[in-house]
Amino acid sequence: MRKLFFTSVLLLSLTFLFTDIYAGNPAATLKADRKKPASLIKNRGTAEDYVGGKIEVEPEEWDFGYAPGGSMLKHFYTIKNIGQDTLMITKVKPSCGCTSAPLNKDVLAPGESTILEVGFKTLKFKGKVKKNIKIYNSDPENSTKEIDFLSVVAKPYPLIKIRPKAVDFVQVWQGKNVKQKIDLTNISKSQVSFKIIDAPKKDYLKYKFGKLTLNPGEATDLEVRIGKNAPVGELQESITIETTGSEPIRISIPIRAEILVKK
Repeated sequence: MRKLFFTSVLLLSLTFLFTDIYAGNPAATLKADRKKPASLIKNRGTAEDYVGGKIEVEPEEWDFGYAPGGSMLKHFYTIKNIGQDTLMITKVKPSCGCTSAPLNKDVLAPGESTILEVGFKTLKFKGKVKKNIKIYNSDPENSTKEIDFLSVVAKPYPLIKIRPKAVDFVQVWQGKNVKQKIDLTNISKSQVSFKIIDAPKKDYLKYKFGKLTLNPGEATDLEVRIGKNAPVGELQESITIETTGSEPIRISIPIRAEILVKK
């Protein structure tokens, strides 16, 4: 009889345990999931329900440099889990409506990374602009990770004159290869060299500069090509260049187009 009693108590305890885990208790479910690969974990709760992982973002701050108003600038941040446990990202919150920040993946296994694509609409800003984005996550030591970006909007560019200031294709029919050029002129009194420090990594976008070093008064061009495999819809990207020397400057060049499908 005593053996039967203890067996019944054990079975009852196990029943309550599995009911707690699998019948809708998010905290218990997340605890059970902690050692599973990230691909097997469903985001059932918030960072308050689950604690674990260690967040790292590269870069923590991005400088677009000089940019025209009324344009879209883009940069990709890398979020990595450098901890020993699963990292959950529960919310990404930009500081203003001028910023978009869609996230590719919100659950990261140890050592896993994802991309955060940040878009900044320069709108009618003028002068120095600095914005931040808050990344809410399950890192117990850094549950609200902040990243920043900055720009100087609608102000004259030093050293280099760019005309026009954006590569604007307006409308493009899908299935055609098209190209546009803009001019870059050295308006300083000394030689200016520059390098590309950020550019879209899309197989349907190609770009090249005629020269990367300009003597005073010398000009070159930036050629951008859109391939026939570009997806239908609005295309908004940007290229960021930086001059070399003791006091480098950055300039971001927007690329925009509307890709249309033929009926």
